[in-house]
Amino acid sequence: MIVPKQTQRQLAIVATGHLINSAALAFLYGAIGPSVAVFGMASVLVGAFVFGKRGGLLSALVQTGLNTLVLGYLLSPAAEFNGGAAIFVAFMFLAGYIVVNQRDLSRKLREQLARNEALR
Repeated sequence: MIVPKQTQRQLAIVATGHLINSAALAFLYGAIGPSVAVFGMASVLVGAFVFGKRGGLLSALVQTGLNTLVLGYLLSPAAEFNGGAAIFVAFMFLAGYIVVNQRDLSRKLREQLARNEALR
């Protein structure tokens, strides 16, 4: 299957964002604490905006997996998964859905405006 160049670039940007956010989590967790995981939200939002519903869902799953890997296996001692972490995971999925929904609504509005202009 041939993937268009623009899609390859977008995928590379999202994947790089995931890796950078995971590295930031690993290096900054000791200094900042659990709130450093918020940086992972950027990759989820970009993935949702660029690739739509599937991209947002996949981005949230990938970032959750990377966060689990970093917090559970790379940090010593491992960070425990508590209620706050569960809320953050749910928030990543929710934020991805909201971004996708807004993107889809904006596209539909632009399409309808273009159709209305064509009818004039």
